[in-house]
Amino acid sequence: MMSPNAADLDTLGAALADGSLRVEVEQVFEGLEGVRDAMERSMSGRVRGKVVVAL
Repeated sequence: MMSPNAADLDTLGAALADGSLRVEVEQVFEGLEGVRDAMERSMSGRVRGKVVVAL
């Protein structure tokens, strides 16, 4: 397992800022009540990108 270091985090931050690194979000679920739906969506095997639960 890797541990983060300042140089790598700076590189990732710069890539996010300049658009060369994108994070694709499949769907956002709201609140704790969305956790079950988010988990079901994630386990469906049909997800392209990240499933997010916004608290």
